[in-house]
Amino acid sequence: MKRVALVLVGSRRVNRRTCRFLEGLASSGFAPTVVAVPRRAWETSGVEQPELLARRGFVVASAGSNAAGVRLVVCMHWSVLPVALLVGAVCRAPVLYDEHDHYEVLALEASGPAWLNRVRSAVVALVHRVALPRVDLVTCIHLTDGSLRTHLARRASQVVELHNYPSRRWFGAAVSPEADANREVALVYLGGIWAEKGCGVAVDAFELLRADPAAPPCALHVFGQGDPTIEAKLRATPGVTFHGLASSDEILRLLASRPCVGLVLLDATPRYATVSTNCHKLFEYLAAGVPVVATDVGDLARIVGELDGGWVINPGYTPSELASLFASILSLPGEIRRRGAAASAAMDAQDLSWEHEWAGLEPLLPLMEPEVAPVGPALVQAPDQVPDQ
Repeated sequence: MKRVALVLVGSRRVNRRTCRFLEGLASSGFAPTVVAVPRRAWETSGVEQPELLARRGFVVASAGSNAAGVRLVVCMHWSVLPVALLVGAVCRAPVLYDEHDHYEVLALEASGPAWLNRVRSAVVALVHRVALPRVDLVTCIHLTDGSLRTHLARRASQVVELHNYPSRRWFGAAVSPEADANREVALVYLGGIWAEKGCGVAVDAFELLRADPAAPPCALHVFGQGDPTIEAKLRATPGVTFHGLASSDEILRLLASRPCVGLVLLDATPRYATVSTNCHKLFEYLAAGVPVVATDVGDLARIVGELDGGWVINPGYTPSELASLFASILSLPGEIRRRGAAASAAMDAQDLSWEHEWAGLEPLLPLMEPEVAPVGPALVQAPDQVPDQ
């Protein structure tokens, strides 16, 4: 029987980090089964191997031995961590918890009154305090100076950082002879569409750029979803193609079709002040061979400089300042190609890939020995009939 890894997520929106874990578990010989809190419709566009979500649904208890063959319980969100520990106890399987954001800080920046955000943060801290000592292995993203790992290590006995590097299929995707160097450059944004990620200012800067008759021609392509007001502006702005949610195949086809510059314009909020190798989009652009424009927050400027992968702008920039930087970059098509190729080659040489990250984690996975036959209730998957959206 193939080993089953139950992967508990906080909603049916399967984010990039969860997708990477599914890929890693499958490569380690597991049959990952996604168990989601029944919130929202299924959103799986970020999954690069759709077959990994063939097993998903809800879980019910049944008597008898562990017929489901559960050997590992993986928890991908703090809100289901108590449930993951209960499931692990029922299955007599070890529990791995992954923290892919600094949730105690994130809760403080949620919408709503400050007192409510403090309550939310306190709830997260309480769950951490009670649950983390009982988890077999904790993994987390890397933030500046390893601050999140240090924080979690106060409660957990073993914490391992996993960098959010892309899978190998991204490497060199835009460094292609198929790309037409004579086509207009595309400014590209991937991810959540929010003001604090620079999306609103980027549209304003693009409009200023398009209105300047001396500026080189360009287009703006945006992938993702988020603030409805910004989305509406994207749809209404000439020269902008708003793709919404899209698969990695669609994104890679665009990156390979023309010269591109990626946008990583995070604001200097407390959450983003510690951003580092947890920034998915930064490394997806660079691995593909797309140079970036990034704000100088957290470790972004250092990473871009070390990989020779683009240009940096100070946070708090105005639309006109960003438009001026765009115009300067667009006037140097050779430099766009050079920096993109250099960054992709540097990432390749250092093997900054998810496959390499997972290979380092694999020996540490806390597995239940196959020959140990668990007793008591088992977990059996029941199919979820909610279709993909």
